[in-house]
Amino acid sequence: MVRSIKKCGVLQLYYPYSVQLYENKFPGRDKDDCINDSKKQCSSRNAFQAERKHHWWWTAHYVFEKFDISSDFGGPVVFLEEYHYIAPDFIYMLRYMRRAFYFFSSVELVTFGRPGSVVLSNFNILYMQAWKPLDSFGLAFNRTFWQHITANAMHFCTYNDYDWSYSLYNVMNHFQRGYAEMVTCAAQRVFSVSGAENLRAVQLRLNRTFKYLFPNEVKLVNLWGVNGAATPAELAPDAVRARGGWDDIRDQLFCYDIMGSDTTTTV
Repeated sequence: MVRSIKKCGVLQLYYPYSVQLYENKFPGRDKDDCINDSKKQCSSRNAFQAERKHHWWWTAHYVFEKFDISSDFGGPVVFLEEYHYIAPDFIYMLRYMRRAFYFFSSVELVTFGRPGSVVLSNFNILYMQAWKPLDSFGLAFNRTFWQHITANAMHFCTYNDYDWSYSLYNVMNHFQRGYAEMVTCAAQRVFSVSGAENLRAVQLRLNRTFKYLFPNEVKLVNLWGVNGAATPAELAPDAVRARGGWDDIRDQLFCYDIMGSDTTTTV
């Protein structure tokens, strides 16, 4: 299926530390792991959960640190999950949103709308505001921001949450200004087809709204201070309680190891 894609350049990368490759040892399921078994003296680690965070971290590191083709590319890289489905004007809107990096020096991220944010009157509107974990659909950032993340890698690798987006949010809370600023689509352009909404439902919704896609002009609305929203000066790090799944020291150390590894390294 991947090799059949002809409309754009494609390179398929294989995550070298997957649960499938490490069936009986870390970072896959290990004899020292136990799930729902309080009688054993073992780690409560869930390899399938932990893999989500490791995989995202490895992917970002590979793209920005190991990928020769993009080594001279300074623009934003878009991260899409395997269950994401994009609207027909996805790249069209990305071209508009990339301009935000040049016009607003404070903008560090772009995303493509929160789930359920499809309002017909908003298809030509972009919002500027602080990034939150819910804004992870089509997350895009450049090499400069990646370097900002890795400079604070401790707050990602040691944060006791198996979800990469909440861990990334914890990193941003430790930035000097306590947050990261983004530009996002008011009307969702990236959809999930893994939950309650299946592919057919998403396609039907896009068909009903197709005439609103590819807007002739786009407006940027700064949400700082609008309707009681915090201004940058008032914004303090949000108290997000870590949800667990990442207290095994092996996962934390492996997260650091990924920063210095390549695809030929064995665990």
